[in-house]
Amino acid sequence: MIIMQAQGVGRTFNGSDLFTGINLEVQTGARIGLVGPNGIGKTTLLEILAGLNPPDYGQVTLAHDISIGYQAQDSGLDSERGIFDELLTVFAPLIAMEKRMHALEAQIADPALAKDQVAFDQTMKQYDQLQHDFQEQNGYGYRAEIRGILHGFNSGKHLGHEGRYPIRRRARPPGPGQTAAGKA
Repeated sequence: MIIMQAQGVGRTFNGSDLFTGINLEVQTGARIGLVGPNGIGKTTLLEILAGLNPPDYGQVTLAHDISIGYQAQDSGLDSERGIFDELLTVFAPLIAMEKRMHALEAQIADPALAKDQVAFDQTMKQYDQLQHDFQEQNGYGYRAEIRGILHGFNSGKHLGHEGRYPIRRRARPPGPGQTAAGKA
């Protein structure tokens, strides 16, 4: 099934064609690579295909049940955290849940709680539910998931133990007709 189709897509930049006549079909399950030299318009084409910008020529159509996510090559990320620690921020709710579980474990280990059966039972019920939710949301595997993602990007060798190297945003090189300060 065709999930995306582009017909005659083109873009102009400062009165010159950046690209013209782009035709493509994307089938369900397809894997596509877009390769070319810097400044040729790869990012611009992807932004058009994602629906972020309209084409100057042609059209892009999507199957009715398709939505497109787009991750810009320059996310604006500027962090003092390492890569691993930055990725951990995605799992903040799980980390909070894990801390709550540890706090409940400390309460359960307190001999004073065992003297109050109602409070003990209530704490155990909270802990049981929290542990169930934690497991259901991959709480015991999220750190391995991060390491797997980083390994997939071959980033692990640069991370040290937990990826302590800070992330710095790099400026994108100027495109056609631009200077480092903006448009020519």
